[in-house]
Amino acid sequence: ASPKLRNDVDLAREAIERDPDQLRFVSDKLKDNRALVLLAVSRDGSVLRNYVGDKFQDDREIAKAAFNAPRFAASLEYFSDEIKADREIVLAAVKRGDNLEYAAPELRGDKEVVLAAVNAYVYAFRFASEELRRDPEVVLAVIKTGGSSAWDYVILGPKILGNMEIAKALVEG
Repeated sequence: ASPKLRNDVDLAREAIERDPDQLRFVSDKLKDNRALVLLAVSRDGSVLRNYVGDKFQDDREIAKAAFNAPRFAASLEYFSDEIKADREIVLAAVKRGDNLEYAAPELRGDKEVVLAAVNAYVYAFRFASEELRRDPEVVLAVIKTGGSSAWDYVILGPKILGNMEIAKALVEG
């Protein structure tokens, strides 16, 4: 498209409303337009990673939209440390995929966040704090979500495997 078309805000808005992936065709100037970026990520969070620079990495509203998008969610990896420490946003993020790895350390030690993460993606367990990787409630959630492979036995260790409730859950598998 011509530079004139790539800089047309109304045309960009119309295209993005139909397909958020169209953000890739707009000018760099329009990729810095917060309203257009918000429109795109509220429909498909992955456009943030693909087409938008660092300008919005601290933007709470864009982060919330990106993790609540009906299509693909964004990754916490592309946001600032401040966003990675925002409990509300991190909870939304871990419910949509493998994002616990990028959460702030204090949230990797938050039981509610970790339980939400392993219920969405069982292998997020490996990014939980050491304390929560030894917590029977978290371990049971991992097992019930389908994580009873040999890999899990190695990471759980003998102390947690000595818990009868956990051993029973593993056997019932």
